[in-house]
Amino acid sequence: MGLVGLFFELVVLCCCAAAVVTNSLLLSSCEMFFLSSGFNGVVGSLGLYRASFPDGNQLDVDSGECVTLDDVDGIDQYKDTAFNCARVCAVVAFFCGLVLFVFGFFKQCLCPLPCTQLLMDISGAAVQIMLALVYTLWLTEACNRYKCTYGDGGTYLFLTQIFWLAASCFTRCMRPGRWERRDEIRANKAKKQEEKERQQAQQALEEERKKNAALEMENQQLREEA
Repeated sequence: MGLVGLFFELVVLCCCAAAVVTNSLLLSSCEMFFLSSGFNGVVGSLGLYRASFPDGNQLDVDSGECVTLDDVDGIDQYKDTAFNCARVCAVVAFFCGLVLFVFGFFKQCLCPLPCTQLLMDISGAAVQIMLALVYTLWLTEACNRYKCTYGDGGTYLFLTQIFWLAASCFTRCMRPGRWERRDEIRANKAKKQEEKERQQAQQALEEERKKNAALEMENQQLREEA
């Protein structure tokens, strides 16, 4: 695998790290959707767990406040089945992604865990299924009452899907893990040590030759003077 395997290893680990960040931003975003009403334009924003929804009847972003849904009076009318499905699936996707990240990190950097590749494949597929179900937000009461358009949360959702997909696909392209390469690593260390000792021996021999040459020249000068 060589450099190609190393490249895909870095791709997988970087994509996992990026997906964890974007998935976290998705869960904390207040702007999964911008909601519009008639000629009033955008009147508020709604996220999976946060919203600009202070009174439960009309979204208000004039104050610029973004509060958790549990702090919003009357929010229960918007917590229908589709909305709860999207919220739960986003959280499940996050933890499935963590399983992929942890197993991949252990395999490449420490030691392989049981059924590593199988669990990475399963968790990678589960992440995509769970994130796809987040789009059920379009079927919520909020989008029935208001016109919904994607906000930053939509971007986070798309990026999260791409990062997790790339990570799960390229796990089979990575080079063998550190534990699997331990004999090769030891051999490379021994080879480097042997090369270092050989260079030191050559350097010592060269210095000895220089000293002998200097002594020979000095003896020759003494013989000429005598």
